[in-house]
Amino acid sequence: MRGTTKLVVCGVAVIAAIVSYRHAYAVVTEYGESGITAMMVPLTIDGLVYAASMVILHSARARTRTPWLAWLLLWVGITATLAANVAHGWRNGLVGSIVAAWPAVALVGCYEMLMWLVRSDNRQGSEAAREVADIDQQAVCAYQESVRIGSPLSERRLAERFGNSRRWARTIMERSVNKDEE
Repeated sequence: MRGTTKLVVCGVAVIAAIVSYRHAYAVVTEYGESGITAMMVPLTIDGLVYAASMVILHSARARTRTPWLAWLLLWVGITATLAANVAHGWRNGLVGSIVAAWPAVALVGCYEMLMWLVRSDNRQGSEAAREVADIDQQAVCAYQESVRIGSPLSERRLAERFGNSRRWARTIMERSVNKDEE
């Protein structure tokens, strides 16, 4: 489900980015820019949103405080892309501005949802790793206790008890013996 969600979010974001770029390009050329400059200015607007979001993502993964500049530039980029899209539809009145602004809203919304999915994948991955480590530790303790009381668990019994394979149980048993020797 997460994979298809990411796929749809990315698809909508690509479409919205293309439309938003075209709107911003039209506004930039209408107000006097041309050539390469006219092509690049819209990229700086949405690129700013991307760059700031990536810094925020990095901070979340590193579990560090996000720099205030990243949040500021994220909001500046969002405001600029909305403004460019609204300006594109302005000549068609309020409804034209709302319709023209929609791709910017969809782009920023989809991009930020994708960033949330990536951040939550990272958290879930570390939680799953902790759970595996906890189960392994519980198994080591259970096996060591069974040895201590003189009734060692077999590979099969250890595997069944913790819902894992016999190969996993063998590894746990070897780890238990190594811990005893330390």
